[in-house]
Amino acid sequence: NLSLPAASYPLIFSSSLLHHLHEPGALWQVVRTFGTAGTRVFIADLFRPESYEAAKLLVEHAAPDEPEILKQDFLNSLLAAFTQAEVREQLAQTGLSRQLRVDSLTERHMLISGIL
Repeated sequence: NLSLPAASYPLIFSSSLLHHLHEPGALWQVVRTFGTAGTRVFIADLFRPESYEAAKLLVEHAAPDEPEILKQDFLNSLLAAFTQAEVREQLAQTGLSRQLRVDSLTERHMLISGIL
């Protein structure tokens, strides 16, 4: 039931939101509701590593000198993130898989982008 000032937008941009959503379909519904033909979509987020151990190694590699509380928060975010395959399935379920693609940006970030 999101209410925004405009009925549609030429750009939908999100950074580091998806892994916080228990219901990722909410984000894809916003894309479908507020995007029209020609809307550019750019959504960057973390993706979940293959294992807990891989996530721990990634945290130590990316943030070796950070306080433990920030390392734990980063680890929790990695573990809460979706895999790229899960995001592709979400896009398929919401009818967005033909317009949006999922690519790796870094060893821990993915980009979901395209033009509606």
